[in-house]
Amino acid sequence: MEIDTVTTTGVTERHIEDCLWETPKDLNDEYMVVEKWIARQLKLPSGILDLLGFIRIFNGYPGVLVVELKNGPITSSALGQVMRYSADISKVLEEIELKHGPMGNFHVYRLVIGSSVSTETLQEANSMDVMVRTFKAFIYLECSGVSWTDEYQNTYREEIEGLVDLKTFDPVVEYAKAQMISLEKSPDDYDIVDEFEEAILNAVKDSEDG
Repeated sequence: MEIDTVTTTGVTERHIEDCLWETPKDLNDEYMVVEKWIARQLKLPSGILDLLGFIRIFNGYPGVLVVELKNGPITSSALGQVMRYSADISKVLEEIELKHGPMGNFHVYRLVIGSSVSTETLQEANSMDVMVRTFKAFIYLECSGVSWTDEYQNTYREEIEGLVDLKTFDPVVEYAKAQMISLEKSPDDYDIVDEFEEAILNAVKDSEDG
């Protein structure tokens, strides 16, 4: 059983991040493959980056993937965030090249993940060369029978037996007795309905008086 719970279960960005950190292959498609994550919650000059990883594009070239996560709809603000983070990472790669020499065609790719995206925001992302992915959260329910232990059954039986002796149920007992008496007699002798009503009223009155 699957229940769509993006907005009802309190899914946080940390939940999404944990899931992707454990299973980066969930992002793999015909365009790219995430080979491994490098860092998470990486502090940069422009903010804190959610995920940073190594990827390989369909043409075989390696790259660095900058990921911004949202537990709600993707907005222009989120696109701006990932652009700033990718600029910081690009600057870091430039400094690494200056220090260690050329690294070849090592491009920085940008990805924003959220629960939904509007057509307008998607067009904006395309113009900024930002990849967009959406997600759904589900609850998996498995229902099974429950068995009572002997201890619980004994306790339950004792509690039920204790309730039987309460005066609260005296009207029920009187009603049952009246019903049995009425069934043994012929309907020609008296009106059964009137007899039932009289027995119930007397039983309730006696219970209230007691």
